[in-house]
Amino acid sequence: MDFFTRQDIIQRYMNSTQESNKRKNTRMFFILSLAGFLFSGCAHVNEAARKVWGSSITHLEAARDSGYKEVFACSPEACYKIAEEALLKKGALVYLKDKDRRYLAAMNFKGYVDTTEAGVFFTKQSDGKTLVEVASMSPRLAQEAAGYVFSGMNKLK
Repeated sequence: MDFFTRQDIIQRYMNSTQESNKRKNTRMFFILSLAGFLFSGCAHVNEAARKVWGSSITHLEAARDSGYKEVFACSPEACYKIAEEALLKKGALVYLKDKDRRYLAAMNFKGYVDTTEAGVFFTKQSDGKTLVEVASMSPRLAQEAAGYVFSGMNKLK
C-alpha cells in the first residue's frame, strides 16, 4: 500500500486542475473564435474566396475612375441587356453577371490575351436614365469595349 504525503496529494490535485483548465481554455478559445468569425460578417471571407476562385471584380471596380462613362435614356435592366448582347455579338465571353449589383464582366476579346477583362457597370440616375461605365485594366480594351456597348445603346436614341 502506497502512502502519500500531504504534499503529494496537493501536487496531484494541482496537476489535474491545471490540465482541466487547459482543456477548458482551449474549448473557450475555439468557441469565441468561431463566434467572432460568424458574427463579424462573411463579406471579407467571401471576397477572398472570389479572388482565389477567380471571380472577383475588385480590380475592374478600381479601374472605373479611368474608364469610359455615358448616360443613356434607358432603365438599368434595359441597358444591361443591350450591353450583354453587344459584348456577345463581338465574340466576348460574359463570364460574370449580376443584375442585382448591376454589372457584367467579360473576357476573351479578339486581339487580346484571353484573360484580359472588361467590366460594365450600371448606375440608376434620379431622372430615370442610367449611367453606364466601361472599365478594364487595359486602357485600349476599355476604349474598344465602350465602343461596342455605347454603339448598341446609341441605337435607342
